[in-house]
Amino acid sequence: MDVVIGTGPLGQAVARELTARGRLVRAVNSTGTGAFPGAVPVRAADICDHDEVAAALAGADVVYLSVDPAACRRARTVMTIVGSVIEAAAQSGATVAYCDTLAAYGPATDPYHEGMQPTAPGRWGRARADASETLLAAHAAGRIGAVVLRTSDLYGPGVRDSPYGQRIFGRLLDGKPALVLGDPDATHAVTYVEDAARALVTLAQEPATHGEVWHAPTPTAVSAREFVELVAGAAGVQPKLRRVPGWVALLAAPFSKRYRRLRELWYCYDEPHLVDDRKYVSTFGDVATPLEDGIERTVEWFRDGGRPAVVQPPPAAE
Repeated sequence: MDVVIGTGPLGQAVARELTARGRLVRAVNSTGTGAFPGAVPVRAADICDHDEVAAALAGADVVYLSVDPAACRRARTVMTIVGSVIEAAAQSGATVAYCDTLAAYGPATDPYHEGMQPTAPGRWGRARADASETLLAAHAAGRIGAVVLRTSDLYGPGVRDSPYGQRIFGRLLDGKPALVLGDPDATHAVTYVEDAARALVTLAQEPATHGEVWHAPTPTAVSAREFVELVAGAAGVQPKLRRVPGWVALLAAPFSKRYRRLRELWYCYDEPHLVDDRKYVSTFGDVATPLEDGIERTVEWFRDGGRPAVVQPPPAAE
């Protein structure tokens, strides 16, 4: 049995992928509610509480951890969560597959690659880096099996809160200008949520990959302006956009938790933000969903009012 901790868009995509592979799945969040495929039960648990996490993970073979630190009240809460998961996984003998983001690395002029040290300067990026390093240290110590997948900004069916979610897809479909963070002409890689889920499950089921960081398969990067144009073309609307400059985040930060966190990551949107996924591609093939296909599916999802997403077959590996 597999346990998915975190029921946001990625956690739901992981549950869909596992169900499609015939796995028995249990989801865990703080409320015990959520939209999941088939008969996937959702269990309520305080994932900062060691005893509750141990009970939720009882009998698990693999634990998929997709909790976003940005959803936590404090940055360091993620370390409490990771500590609870490690203890529970060690008791049950489960492997932990953690989905992280490139935010763990900090600013970089070259494409992000797995050999880089995670040196994120802000509290939220540092929380991500510490979580990954703690899990991999537990793996190296023989306490658990662990693997880390890092993605760029996610987009796709079910993804609303990403800079490449409602701000672009939803607004364009509503006849409003897309809101683009930072420089609209800076090249920015994005990861399709179903590709991230599929990669996380694949890594978890391949013990030879454990103890390492991997980057999700990600298509060739385009600028935010080009992304908006592709979305507008798929939606049959005008490609209008409005830039959100950095000073907006600076002024809004004292009043908005979202902008306080975005302010730490503004370099991702004012400068090129690229990902090197050759490690994954050389091992499992080039299975990233083409940008045009992913955008078309996402437009359909937004247009249909956010219906439950379905698993899409991966492209043929090259």
